[in-house]
Order: sequence, then structure tokens, then C-alpha cells
Amino acid sequence: MTVKDASETYKIPVRTLYYKIKGCHPCAPGGQQVLSEIEERHLVDVVIACGEYGPPVNEVEEYFENLSRSLVNVPPQNILNFDESNLTDDPGAKKCIFRRGIKYPERVMNTSKSAISIMFAASAAGTVLPPYVERREAV
Repeated sequence: MTVKDASETYKIPVRTLYYKIKGCHPCAPGGQQVLSEIEERHLVDVVIACGEYGPPVNEVEEYFENLSRSLVNVPPQNILNFDESNLTDDPGAKKCIFRRGIKYPERVMNTSKSAISIMFAASAAGTVLPPYVERREAV
């Protein structure tokens, strides 16, 4: 098959076919890769390892040094740890949980979203405050 026949058959410009035959464009189309496959894989492994290690150890040590200086002469009953958990009911959620084997699951949906915030607090002396629950509804 001639270049002209191939051009007409596959609707590719003749000049493009000539360039391909002569090897005028040896690189792949698009952006060219800077790193080799081995270098790229090594970089990915290093980034993943850094993510698993978390923050640098010197930053953690510096945080605890600052914390110990700021807690001098503070009684344990005045040091509190506070945590909040937010539970939401989203009627627009795409995933639902049903018993296995149900052919026609039904979703009963309200027109509002509700959320419950549960807050916990405990002191360094071991005193635990009762949980505080706040319910919010948006219509």
C-alpha cells in the first residue's frame, strides 16, 4: 500500500505519514518524562515513606518542650482534653446498607439533614465530665 493510499484509507494526512516513516518525531506525543522509571518509582517510595513517618521528630520534641514550659504551675485538674464527634444523617447519600438478598430496597428520605455533636472532656487528674450532646437540624 502506498503512502497516498494509506492516507485516503485511514484519513491521515500524507505529510504525517511521511514524518512517521522518516522518524522525524522520535519522541512520544505530549510532555516528555524527565525521570527514568527507576528514579520515579524511588521518588514515589520515598514520598510514601515520609507520609507514613508523620511529622519530623524534632518538631514533635519541640512541641512537647513548649508544652512542658507552658504547663509549669498549672494544677492537673485545670488541664483538660476535649474531643468532639459529629454524627450526620445525610438523606442525599449515595450509599445505603441493606440486608443481603433484598431485591427492591427502599430509601425513606426526609427533606432535612440532621446532625448530632457529642463532646467529651477529661482532666489530667482523671476527672471525666459528662458528655454534652447537641442536636442540629437543617430544614
